Amino acid sequence: MKQKYSVKGMTCSACESHVYNSVCKLPGVSNVEVNLLTNSMNVEFDEHQTNDTLIIKAVKDGGYQASLFEEGLIDSDELVGLKKRLIYCFIALGLLMYVSMSAMFNYPIPSFIKDNSYTNIIFQVIFLIPILILKKEYFINGFKNLIHFDPTMDSLIALGAGAAIVYSVYSVVLTLTGTMMEMHLVHNVYFESAGMIITLISFGKYLEARSKKKTTDAISKLLELAPDVACRINDGKEEIVKISQLMINDKVLVKANETIPVDGKIIQGFSSVDESMITGESLPIEKGVDSLVIGGTNNLQGSFIYQVTKTVEDSTLAKIIELVEEASSSKAPMTRAIDKVVKYFVPTVIIIALLTFGYWMLVGNGLNFAITSAIAVLVISCPCALGLATPVAIMVSTGVGATNGILIKSASVLENENNIDVVVFDKTGTLTQGKARVSDVYSDSLSNEEVIRIIASLEKGSSHVLADAFIQKAKELDVELVEITDFESLSGLGIKGNVLDQDYLVGNLRMIKENKIDFSDYQDQINDYVAKGKTLVFLAKQNKLVGLVSIFDDIKLTSKQAIQRLKEMKIKTVMLTGDLKAAAKAINQQLELDEVIAEVLPQDKESVIKRLQEQGNNVMMVGDGINDAPALVRSDVGVAIGKGNDIAIDAADVILMKDDMRDIVSSIELSKKTILNIKENLFWAFIYNIIGIPIAAGVFYNLFGLRLDAMIGSLCMSLSSVCVVSNALRLKRFKPYYKKENKKVKKEIMIDGMMCAMCKKHVEEALNSLANTNATVNLEAKKAIVETELDDSVLQGVIEKAGYKVVGIENV
Repeated sequence: MKQKYSVKGMTCSACESHVYNSVCKLPGVSNVEVNLLTNSMNVEFDEHQTNDTLIIKAVKDGGYQASLFEEGLIDSDELVGLKKRLIYCFIALGLLMYVSMSAMFNYPIPSFIKDNSYTNIIFQVIFLIPILILKKEYFINGFKNLIHFDPTMDSLIALGAGAAIVYSVYSVVLTLTGTMMEMHLVHNVYFESAGMIITLISFGKYLEARSKKKTTDAISKLLELAPDVACRINDGKEEIVKISQLMINDKVLVKANETIPVDGKIIQGFSSVDESMITGESLPIEKGVDSLVIGGTNNLQGSFIYQVTKTVEDSTLAKIIELVEEASSSKAPMTRAIDKVVKYFVPTVIIIALLTFGYWMLVGNGLNFAITSAIAVLVISCPCALGLATPVAIMVSTGVGATNGILIKSASVLENENNIDVVVFDKTGTLTQGKARVSDVYSDSLSNEEVIRIIASLEKGSSHVLADAFIQKAKELDVELVEITDFESLSGLGIKGNVLDQDYLVGNLRMIKENKIDFSDYQDQINDYVAKGKTLVFLAKQNKLVGLVSIFDDIKLTSKQAIQRLKEMKIKTVMLTGDLKAAAKAINQQLELDEVIAEVLPQDKESVIKRLQEQGNNVMMVGDGINDAPALVRSDVGVAIGKGNDIAIDAADVILMKDDMRDIVSSIELSKKTILNIKENLFWAFIYNIIGIPIAAGVFYNLFGLRLDAMIGSLCMSLSSVCVVSNALRLKRFKPYYKKENKKVKKEIMIDGMMCAMCKKHVEEALNSLANTNATVNLEAKKAIVETELDDSVLQGVIEKAGYKVVGIENV
């Protein structure tokens, strides 16, 4: 069983580790993932050995609050509470400092407070007490964890502030017993230091909480996308219900400018839908009957009725949120190494503080000097900066990826992507449109219609990607399909079956060769089609070749752009296809990949990936079909197209919500920026502690007189983790390279389908309707000259929306 919990009270990675250790000790618990940023915990456990009550109790016994998950993110109410308590702390601190500094400065204050040391100290204690009450969790959790030999940052704060208070009380006792003169008392109490340490650290924690909330903005925005209610059609009547009440096959009405509640399929109406919040696609998408719609997207025009295909729990939006949260909770190998450092960091700091105290006592600098130096060591040390360095960057980057239609399943994927040096592409549906169409039909004994009738009848029972092409061609030729018998799918080869009492084979050249069918009479046609990069489908009857069909699948414009960008990044590109070598080579003349591996059976794709890895490469595999799943799993990083098969998506590490190959590049670039950001965070966190702790300990005091006050140390500690989080937030500015603002570029667009002056007018109007775009169309040359800042995909989209086909786009 897997259960999610909210955990409150964690302030640093040591706290995260403490909660983890507390729950791991329970019987039946197999896996625990604690997320400091989202204040949540996922636990996998055997419900026969443990339960929610025991898990929640284990967390509470460790000094934290736990409950079944409702809302793990830092919410506004929690921030308001933190802010309110912080304001009260600053008011009390202001009064405390005003009293404690009265002996040093001449400002208005009653003489009985200024001139009487005991009265002065009594008022200091009075103003310190509210601070201690407001921030009592530092002491409760800190000392509790210390007793359990699992100290956290709270332990450092409790020891530092507690030592200042204890020493101050000790000084008062010395004065009362006559051991120390009363005139020195005010200078030997550190109640104001204790108050300052606690308040400044609380200030840092508030800033950190605000910054951490920004790192979860992506998830928060996703949570806000789905509406609360939907308009359900029940027996012809409209009723408003909560989206959680919607069931599969329910009919839902969506009006203009409304948000689609859950996933479904349109059964009535037509509209234009903005899916940018889910897929990152900038252009609205037209939707009609049988079109699929995604919950959380916006209906721009008209109204339609659709049938629910997924409940709110299983919707695309819910899966995206789940993926982003799981990725944020997961730990990269780099994080695990840092966790080990953090585990020993706090105990090491306590030992250094004790050694500092002992050293200064031994050399005779006095109790005051020794204890203040030890306190400075405790409060300047910051395990938070170390612990936050990796998770905040991962949280931000996975959120940014999601808002751009790139779903990254785990933190380790980000780390693996940074090392990718080979990208392997499946061809059909990945580099190509995946909308195969019949190009040529040839037979020396049958009519074209008869060839299509037989193949389409057989393909009707097939799940192969080319089946739709034949069925569509049959519709175009108005050919009636016939019933088949003895149907059998031949993996990697084709299909066979009985049509009109005749046995037929339909498949590729490998199938023809394995069945020893003579194809010499068709060799000229085969050579011609292959030279043009077309896929061949053979029709054989009783071991005799009776038909040849060529299939063509248009290459995506974004494929070539992605390949060019990958080459610029010094990443090798490979195409993996079952096509004939000559056909694959012809296609590659357009794409210009570094290597083409052709005539590969679906079951052999995985072995190709393995061979590339054995050559020392870190391999990314990009695919969208069932037969790509083994290769996706084998690769270092598997990438699936969001519109692809569910099995491929489940097997992949990265999911592209848009059918845009350039997002592969964006995913790799995001990974590289994330890893760089993590390294920057770790560098500054380590440098801060490496420099700060020795200065606080007084290592440079004898040489340069350099010594750090505990109050300055507490401020530095507070701001160090804020700096790390702020650096990670820079990742929010990441944009896919093709979306960055550019100056106007002159482009030549080759367009197919323009026949007359009205066609020219339609294309010009469509292009010139775009922002910052000027276009002129040459009807005779079938092209448009465009000056624009917009991306090629936007230009292509608006032309195809007008009813014409883009053949190519080039910068001129």
